[in-house]
Amino acid sequence: FLEEINFKPDYIFMDIEGSEIDVIEQLSKVSLHLSNSPTLIFEHHQHNYSSSKDLTYIRNKLEELGYITRKVYGNIIAFKVRT
Repeated sequence: FLEEINFKPDYIFMDIEGSEIDVIEQLSKVSLHLSNSPTLIFEHHQHNYSSSKDLTYIRNKLEELGYITRKVYGNIIAFKVRT
């Protein structure tokens, strides 16, 4: 939908009870690899993750895409350093 309306967010906040893995995987295919990728902030729900796709999986995936991740209480903040 965002591509259809040519909207490129600077920030994406997610509180979707464990579905953040699916969203991050989808976003990684279309926009998270770009240099102007949005900052992500999301609650993580470890109890909703599978053993193969857990918080470590999410953080590794984001770091492979050039993101820096920080855990702040029950949230993850992921951002790219812009030069």
